[in-house]
Amino acid sequence: VTCDDCGTLTVRTEPLLGLYVSLPPSVGRRRYVTLQECLEHNTATERLTGENIFECDKCRGKRNATKTIQLGRRPQTLLFSFRRTLWNKSKGLHKDGRRVEFPLDFDATTLLSGHDGGEKDEHCHYRLAAIVSHSGSSPLCGHYIAWCRVTSWSNVASVADLSQSISDGGNWYLFNDSIVTPAQERDVLNAEAFILLYERMHNPTSDGDLGGMDVEERELGG
Repeated sequence: VTCDDCGTLTVRTEPLLGLYVSLPPSVGRRRYVTLQECLEHNTATERLTGENIFECDKCRGKRNATKTIQLGRRPQTLLFSFRRTLWNKSKGLHKDGRRVEFPLDFDATTLLSGHDGGEKDEHCHYRLAAIVSHSGSSPLCGHYIAWCRVTSWSNVASVADLSQSISDGGNWYLFNDSIVTPAQERDVLNAEAFILLYERMHNPTSDGDLGGMDVEERELGG
């Protein structure tokens, strides 16, 4: 943590099972945001002043500082959960229904730039494995469904039609309560994402990292 006065840098590392991602403010009349815009919004530097002023141990007092968040490891899976619950005086508690555009293949090189394990860039590429969607205008009610990319019949043998073949990259299925039906990629990409789960496309056996990630919070004077 580096406060504005003494310049001391403090780094706090915390384990995470996933990232809770806020949607950035609306731009004009556009009714969608991209996953990359959401991540940039949540990892951008933040000034700690006023009510959020930083407590500096070295100065033994509250000081202004700048906070940044950085992921420190490249996990086997990346889980993004979007904060869609909003509140204001005019609408009260309501849902942010903007569509989040996301890719099937995600390059996390920028997001995981804090990793210094010497891995090559291709190990920062992830493929979408599942998505959870919420239907309903209120965060207090509605219905959840999921799309999953199935790579083995053993995962759905008890509920799906085994007569179909699975492609090398896996087939998409819609899970709606007890009903499982085949789905197309376009259905997945047009879904209102509530949770996204990505799997690492390259998993070196030397990693020993089966899941989870570390997040670093840095507060820099400025």
